[in-house]
Amino acid sequence: MRFILTLVLGIFLLSSHAQSLTEARDAFLKEAGDNASLYRGRLEQPYNRLLYVNLPFLYEDEEFHTGTVCFNGIIYPNVPIRLNLFTNIVTVVSPIEKKQIIPDQNRVEYFIIDQDKFVSHDGIFMKESFAGKNLQLYTYLRYIRDVEVISGSTYKEQFALKTSCLLCKDGIDYEVAKLKDVKKLFPERSKEIQQFAKANRLKFNKDLREMSLASIVQFLEKQGL
Repeated sequence: MRFILTLVLGIFLLSSHAQSLTEARDAFLKEAGDNASLYRGRLEQPYNRLLYVNLPFLYEDEEFHTGTVCFNGIIYPNVPIRLNLFTNIVTVVSPIEKKQIIPDQNRVEYFIIDQDKFVSHDGIFMKESFAGKNLQLYTYLRYIRDVEVISGSTYKEQFALKTSCLLCKDGIDYEVAKLKDVKKLFPERSKEIQQFAKANRLKFNKDLREMSLASIVQFLEKQGL
């Protein structure tokens, strides 16, 4: 009899807690109005960690990073954010229930985490490496499915990171990776670009490519191109 009473009490407390969370959430959404629209969306489905060697999130970890989101023209500060680089979907954590919510992706204009700004460029979230009036540089980070790895008797999927830099000129994106790619887009400035790169000892290997390209694009922007 005591066990039954304890069980009933436990169920009552859990139900009360769930009801309290629901009421708190509803009250928050009602009071916040449009300012809470970021947290209206479907729940993110978790990965089965046992089936993957790594997971395809930004910064190569599963943690949510606190940042700022511009959603439908409204700025939301101090939001836990995570970007899936395989699906290109951004997820946030709701303030009351702490649920992982996928907001309307078409209304996410940009978000900033760890000083990196990601903007919706042609419907794809890309890192804004340089934003000028005439020229822009975007870094497109994405994971693709790589080889399957055998771990014991289990096949595990592995993701591989791919990085592309896109220089936007006159509203058209051009993929650039080396100095010659930029010079080809600005043949009249080829000599100046070469001199600038040499004077600043710019390198275009995997680790320094984005920074070097951003420096050149900024230089060209200052030239009024």
